[in-house]
Amino acid sequence: MLLLLGVLVQTGFIFRTAILVNVPQAKPVYEQVCRWLSCEIGLPRLADQLNIDASDLQLIDPGKPNLVKLTALVRNRARVAVEYPAFELTLTNAREQVVARRVFVPAEYLAGDVQEDRGLPGRQELAVNLYLDTGALRAAGYRIYLFYPS
Repeated sequence: MLLLLGVLVQTGFIFRTAILVNVPQAKPVYEQVCRWLSCEIGLPRLADQLNIDASDLQLIDPGKPNLVKLTALVRNRARVAVEYPAFELTLTNAREQVVARRVFVPAEYLAGDVQEDRGLPGRQELAVNLYLDTGALRAAGYRIYLFYPS
């Protein structure tokens, strides 16, 4: 019996974030236990619930073809707040060959008034605006991929 109880406690600890997504009423219990154990309750990483509804990469000034603005609308379809994802921007040439790739973490794309530790609220969207200098690269296309780094 003691061994079974130990397994249940350990499972509850390891899967605490997933459990809290499905049973939000358990949060006060987990908060109390984590105070005793000095652990954290992180935001869930639900990549399958995030999608990019719209995006655009455009020149800011035709006289300066290296300055571009990336806009993207990221939607959280989950009913709970999720951790902000990283995203990978890939620039391609006219033949769809990769000319540059860069990963942006939340600290790089979130506006100054957004608190990263609160996460992207459930059923909400986030407008991302990044101003980039592509240097000598001449991109004809782009791709964006949302993910959670390991």
